[in-house]
Amino acid sequence: MWIKKKKKIEDQRKIGLEMLEFLFISFIVALFAFGFLYFTSCSIAMTYLDGKGVILDEEKKMVLVLWIRSSCLLASVVVFVLLFLFLFGQKVSYLISIIHGVKALEERQMDFEIPLEGNDEFTQLAESINYLALSQKLLKEKEENLKKEREEMIRSISHDIRTPLTSILSYSEYMQKKEDWSKEEIKSYMELMQGKAEQIKSLTNQLIGKKERKLEFIDNGKILIEQLVMEWEELLEDRFPCEVIWNECNNFSGIFDISELRRIFDNLSSNVEKYGDPKQSVKLQVITGEDKLVLIQENGVRTEGELEVESNKIGLNNIQQIVGMYDGEVEVTKSEKEFRIQMIIPIKKVL
Repeated sequence: MWIKKKKKIEDQRKIGLEMLEFLFISFIVALFAFGFLYFTSCSIAMTYLDGKGVILDEEKKMVLVLWIRSSCLLASVVVFVLLFLFLFGQKVSYLISIIHGVKALEERQMDFEIPLEGNDEFTQLAESINYLALSQKLLKEKEENLKKEREEMIRSISHDIRTPLTSILSYSEYMQKKEDWSKEEIKSYMELMQGKAEQIKSLTNQLIGKKERKLEFIDNGKILIEQLVMEWEELLEDRFPCEVIWNECNNFSGIFDISELRRIFDNLSSNVEKYGDPKQSVKLQVITGEDKLVLIQENGVRTEGELEVESNKIGLNNIQQIVGMYDGEVEVTKSEKEFRIQMIIPIKKVL
């Protein structure tokens, strides 16, 4: 604190010394101008009068010298004032630039920078204003990025909530229509609805800011994938012929968040429902290796109307984001007649 105070006093002294320097320079130049004008004028006047043969008495000489001295003094004062104003005007001009910077800062115009001149308190003030403007600009950009990320997250999660919610509505509607139920069937559908409700709860928690990944070690990964594929197939089989290829799928174990894998399959089915051609089969191939899980989905594309292009992009972005959490890769190939997406998810054994 003492050091800052000392530095501030030194900066103030610098400005005072600069003002004294301006005064001293102006005074020296004005004094030189006075001497030069006075002696030059006296010499010219005397030479002129001698040339004309005019002889002045002592009184008239004193009047002439007094008039010359007064004129030269007035001229030197003008030189002093003009020179001082010129030198001081540079500081005033710089101060005006600083004032404009403060005004721009008040109006939240952050794309400006005051040029740094000299090494005094004005310079430090300009430097502080530049730093403040840059800080405000970075803060504004950060706020806009956070707002954009928040909006994208809301769209993403809202998009993903619809699939499990649709499933719950379908299950409940089916249960209302069917009259004869066995205890095993009721238990099975209740477990399915509970799973979908838990998924909605997890997504809702993310929506209100409670981000939590429930990573757990899955010992029998094939059983989990079979269950998720079965749910994927149930969502599509009423409208699309489905074909699942398992010949390269072996049992595996690794660390996953089950809700994230479920979101991948939900987005896959949602994309097919919106854009898939019901006349063509939907193929899903599951490939496993020692260190990766590969999912490949292929389906035909409808030619009529594309009314939900933004939603389609949200679904694909969600898949890419989730796969990216596992440091995986997503490759999308799309033509007028066919859509293909391949996801490579590395299998991690430890957190």
